[in-house]
Amino acid sequence: MATIVQYYLLTLFLINIFLFHIPLTKAGVDFIVNTCKHTQNSGFCVAALESDRRSFNASTVVELAGIAIEIATAAAGSTLSLINDLGGQYPGTAAEEALKQCAQLYGNAIDDLEEARKDVWAGDYSGAAEPVDSAWEAPRSCEDAFADRSLSSPVVAEDKDVDVKCGLCFDLVDLLNS
Repeated sequence: MATIVQYYLLTLFLINIFLFHIPLTKAGVDFIVNTCKHTQNSGFCVAALESDRRSFNASTVVELAGIAIEIATAAAGSTLSLINDLGGQYPGTAAEEALKQCAQLYGNAIDDLEEARKDVWAGDYSGAAEPVDSAWEAPRSCEDAFADRSLSSPVVAEDKDVDVKCGLCFDLVDLLNS
């Protein structure tokens, strides 16, 4: 059975959580919103950054850019996994060729995003812009690989997702360069 002291300590603990953590979250949200106002798609920017809890503790654009790059890298990795899974379903076809091309593009995009992440954390913001831009080409080039063969892409939704996430990375890196 719980004693009155345990109830008292629990109450103090809960009050402490509410008093000291909500303002940080509010400040985090305000910082995210204010930063995202400087991007091309501010609504998506806020939603994407708020999907990662680390963003609420960010106090610099560098931190938000790093988080955005990690979000884009994860999306590119998921898309690459799907592309690899789909590759076996189309042996010897033009679709298989397009998927192989997409796999190469996404493998390179992941490497580019990792390079950009390192550049951002090292303070080389202009150095980060080029690999982000290169990674941003992957979803569009993947869609072109199917269009060039007059095929429908089985990864159109994933390509769009990676496209907007890389666009966010580009906007945040561009903000760091201004």
